[in-house]
Amino acid sequence: MAVDTEGEVRCGNVREKTFQEILDDSEAFQRVLDRNQLQGKCGRCRYKFTCGGCGAMACFESGDLMGEDPTCSFEPEEDGRDLPADAPMTAVISKQP
Repeated sequence: MAVDTEGEVRCGNVREKTFQEILDDSEAFQRVLDRNQLQGKCGRCRYKFTCGGCGAMACFESGDLMGEDPTCSFEPEEDGRDLPADAPMTAVISKQP
């Protein structure tokens, strides 16, 4: 992510909102933070909440930031049995006040 000299960030302006507000209000950031949106093998991998793959490589390869990471050598099982039974259904993001 980059902030230009005018304070523009792709999802907002840090001169108009706090960076935290930009993150909280941005559909793009919220989508990236929701690991249940991962596609392909990343979406069914047991490590999706700790790794999530490389979104940059996924975007480069498929045009989808939430696509599977083409550089990952781990192969989860096709039927999702690779996920532990107690896997969380949503990623928990702690917010600082």
